[in-house]
Amino acid sequence: MTFIKSNRPIKAIMNTEICLKSIFFDDLSVDCNDFFITLNGEVNSKSASVVCAKLYDLDKKGLPFIPLVLNSDGGCVDALHTILSAMDAVVTPIATIVNSKAISAAAVIFLMGSNGLRYMCPNSFIMCHEASSFNLESVKTCDSQALQTHLAKSDKLLNDKVCKHVGLPSTFFNDMGHVDTYYSAAECKKLNLCDHVGLPTLRINFSLAMSIDVKNKQAKITDPEKRPYKYQKFISDTKVPVDQVSEDDE
Repeated sequence: MTFIKSNRPIKAIMNTEICLKSIFFDDLSVDCNDFFITLNGEVNSKSASVVCAKLYDLDKKGLPFIPLVLNSDGGCVDALHTILSAMDAVVTPIATIVNSKAISAAAVIFLMGSNGLRYMCPNSFIMCHEASSFNLESVKTCDSQALQTHLAKSDKLLNDKVCKHVGLPSTFFNDMGHVDTYYSAAECKKLNLCDHVGLPTLRINFSLAMSIDVKNKQAKITDPEKRPYKYQKFISDTKVPVDQVSEDDE
């Protein structure tokens, strides 16, 4: 496989004119990790910042879509909102792929993948439930009530967002009640939560066109002072009279 590594969009690379001595060919390499994003483990502020940075970077490369591979038990609601904001900001379609599991916050990320680009492996699953906090015991009663109110608002916001995006009934998540609900890949396909069930394979194809232009006329420079060279030669007498040597030169 031929790999290409560059910070410039792929389309811009393919349309670049280069000379035969260009160092472009010396750096002709690619890291496959430059073309997809993986989210393994907990959804927290650190993993969210990494995912968002890669989303913004890949969005500049002119790709047909951005693969986002998920294998996560979920995590922080605030980190989830950070990732969703980045997904809304980029213009490139996002293909979400579940290799093993997408639980809680990770399930929301999967469901917010672009329509037609949500993939699940045959043995994978997702789990949906209400937004919750793990440290209610460490806060005061009044703070706990405020936190529960905030989580209820956030939960409704996420539910409405997913239902509108996927095309689900507005009461889809409310009908689940207050329990964890698991969906296999086959069930997700039946409910239109995912678009494809199988083993996804990412194929990357590159093409490079080359041509040689021959100029029939030699370029002539009328004014030698304007010649396109970085350095110019000055011919002078190498002998300098002794009386012209300064004290500093001595």
